[in-house]
Amino acid sequence: MKKMRGNCFCVTLLSLALFQGNMFWWGNRAVYRVPNLGDEMPCEPQAQYRLLISSAETAPSCLAWFNGVAFEVAGAQGSKVIYVAIDDPRYRTPEGIHPGSRLNEVLAVAATEPLAEPGWAFHTRLESGWNVAFVNGPTMTHEPLPRDSEVKWLYKR
Repeated sequence: MKKMRGNCFCVTLLSLALFQGNMFWWGNRAVYRVPNLGDEMPCEPQAQYRLLISSAETAPSCLAWFNGVAFEVAGAQGSKVIYVAIDDPRYRTPEGIHPGSRLNEVLAVAATEPLAEPGWAFHTRLESGWNVAFVNGPTMTHEPLPRDSEVKWLYKR
């Protein structure tokens, strides 16, 4: 019995170190809704975790967890959200699009043909405000984009 109490004590200490309230290790945080552009940063962005948010821009980032799904959020500490991304196929836009959806599914919900942003991704915007990103080849934007391409991530910026 004494050994079990010792193990429980260690687990409790570890839990306190990694998860304080709703704050995870490295500034990541559980949130109560999907982060949106212009919101206060819902977590503490870490300068060492810079996220590529366009072909020529990075920003400090952190993870905001909502319903068990991690959203990458970028913006400086104490500032507003300037970028939100999700690559978990469990998340679906209001149009039903998710990472893993095919290009033909995206085009069927009235999105325009994806355009290449050299060195970053092909992308198109959905009516809900989410952008859909595809990649192809070692440069990420090797043309043409195959018709059977899968959505790699969703983002707002």
